[in-house]
Parts: sequence; structure tokens; C-alpha cells
Amino acid sequence: MSEDKLPATFPELACLTVSGADATTFLHGQFCADLLPIPVGEGCLTAWCTAKGRVITTVIAIRQAEGWLLLLPANLVERVTQRLRMFVLRADVVLQRGGEQGPAGWRDWARFDVQSGLPWVDADTSEKFLPQELNLERWQGLSYTKGCYPGQEIVARLRYRGTVKRGLFRLRAAGSLPAALVSGRRLLNTAGEPVATVLYTAASGPGEVLALAVMDFSAATGPVLFCEPGGAPITVMGPVEKEI
Repeated sequence: MSEDKLPATFPELACLTVSGADATTFLHGQFCADLLPIPVGEGCLTAWCTAKGRVITTVIAIRQAEGWLLLLPANLVERVTQRLRMFVLRADVVLQRGGEQGPAGWRDWARFDVQSGLPWVDADTSEKFLPQELNLERWQGLSYTKGCYPGQEIVARLRYRGTVKRGLFRLRAAGSLPAALVSGRRLLNTAGEPVATVLYTAASGPGEVLALAVMDFSAATGPVLFCEPGGAPITVMGPVEKEI
């Protein structure tokens, strides 16, 4: 694989611009981060959830003078655009899709995202996780004080009355496994039980790949996982820290 070739299991990204006089208040009422204090030129990683609190997609939202630039997995951008338009109603908001992003050094970009614990949710993992299971607090992408947004009641209830049972983990595997470690792939423990779900992988060097997965905390004591019983072992490197 050349240094600038996009790894097959890292989600290709696309842009969505949101402009208009009501762009900020509109997105603030949809995403689970507090967007109001973010100044022009800065942004955050956040998520858009269903009414049941499940993450439809994660998105990097960057504030611009005329609105917002959203960066999200390309295989979800059409669905997200259409669904967001359903909530615009009479607000002064214009949604416009941009192109796919292919900056130089995709391999390094993907590896950095895994190492940083950046939880991209694409079409194959959409609506499978709660924001807390993706460590969104770590990126200031989840606010418990901003008020209503889709899924807010369920997300808040988990914080104050429940227990988060899954979280982000980094994995390491042989370079021969990327084709199996696709987004949404369920991974097994030594007893053959599904305990983790792959978000994406990235090449980390000759013959080795890294992966980011959501894994049951109860399974975290096991040092290895498998794509299938008797398959090649996948090393559990450890959990992604809760705070940067």
C-alpha cells in the first residue's frame, strides 16, 4: 500500500455546508454538543442521534463566518442531508453537499485518528451506539446542560441513572486481517461470544494494522479477540482514555 492510499476500512469523508441566518441555532438543536460558544474558525467532534439516543453519525463541525462546515463519512452524507432537511421547516437554513475529501497522507490521517481515539461512525455502524459509548465527552462533543436535542432524555438518563457498559478500545492485528476487520464487524472473545464491534482500521506499519472498536467492559480482561473461532488473534491494546 502506498503511503497516500486510503486504507479500505477507513471511512472516506465528505463535506456538508450548513448556511443561513438560523444555521447555528438549527444545528445546536440537533447535535449533542454545545455549538453556541464555538468561535469562527474552530469546531468540535460531535454526533447526531436518533430519538432513542443512538448515534446516526459522528461529525466534525467547524464554524465559519457564513455557517458551518460538517465533515462526516461519505456513505452517510446523503442520508444525513435528507434527514436534516426534514427538520428545517421554516428556518433560514441551506444544506449543500460538498465533495469527498482526499488529502495527501490518508494512511497517516487514519493511523492518527485511531491513536487519538476519534470514533467515526459510518453507514455500517450507524444507530448502534450511544454517545457515551463513543467517548464523546472526551472531545467536548456531548453536553448535559445545553438543553434539548434528539435523544437527549435517554442520553441524560444513562448519565444520571444508568451505567455505560461499553467503550472505545484500540486493537492491533496482523496486516493480513484488514479485509476481515471491516466497519461493523463483530469480534469474538476466546469463548466465541461477540463482545466488540469494529469502527474502522488503519495501517500502522509493515504487516500490522490498528483498529478502533466499541467493546464490552466486561470483556476487557481478555487479551485477544478473533474475527472467527480459531482465527488469527487480535490484540486488545487497551481502552481509549476518557479525557484528552
